[in-house]
Amino acid sequence: LDLSGLWKHAESPQTNGDEGLRSQHVWASFRHRINDRSVGFFDYPNQIDPQTLKDWNAIAQHLRANFQGAILIGIGGSHLGTHALISALNGYSGSFSLQWITQPDPDVIHAISERAKREKLATVIISKSGNSTETLAAFYHLSRFLDPSGYVVVTDPNDGELRGLSKREGWRSISVPSIVGGRFCVLSAVGLFPAMLAGISVEEVLRGAARMQGAITGSRPAECPAFWMAMSHFLWDTMGARSVQYLMPYRINLRAFADWPRMKECLSSRRCADGSPIRGRKYICSRPI
Repeated sequence: LDLSGLWKHAESPQTNGDEGLRSQHVWASFRHRINDRSVGFFDYPNQIDPQTLKDWNAIAQHLRANFQGAILIGIGGSHLGTHALISALNGYSGSFSLQWITQPDPDVIHAISERAKREKLATVIISKSGNSTETLAAFYHLSRFLDPSGYVVVTDPNDGELRGLSKREGWRSISVPSIVGGRFCVLSAVGLFPAMLAGISVEEVLRGAARMQGAITGSRPAECPAFWMAMSHFLWDTMGARSVQYLMPYRINLRAFADWPRMKECLSSRRCADGSPIRGRKYICSRPI
């Protein structure tokens, strides 16, 4: 991996040599957090047992066999990562149609209400907390047009409005582990169950995730693309007077992938390790403007 071009520009960050030591400290801290399992999303995909995947797939196959399509209701981390995964693997092209509702947009709600009158649609309601206002509002408005036998709730195992509803009404439900944050839950049921509905082999997805995890944990900082992407962004932002970033995938199937990190960036805490605000703002775009 040749990153020399990052530092050859006339306005490249001017480092004083401390960044090498700092990068080693950051890398060691990251590895420590992985080893003590405080980064929940990093190890969770390896902890999903085969029987759990079979149970999820049985629900997915039941919906595919008994409904004409599915409405997926979710926002933020409950939508963008999953949408990016399905788009990248061309999952929307199958015979079982999937349609997202990400906010209570009246035009979208009306269109899906009309569609639900003509077609038998399953409904997957996704919210890590179980309390997402936009998700609940859209679901409550549409529920009079939907078939409760096709409801699947993906949410917290114990808490939240959706968990309470699923218990009281007897709806099918799948848990999202508490250790996995909402913005990083794509390799939990949040992303994998809709991927099953799309006909994607989640076993292959998980095998790919395991290979990438091994590549990250088995490499030194200088050999890890993920580490250097983060470090170069930090240096350019704090030292190079370049706080605007562009992420422009040149495949249409990856366009949704660019929106996903933009959401994580906008919602992340913009503070340095000492608590001081990071200067400037970053905007990550899905295409050239």
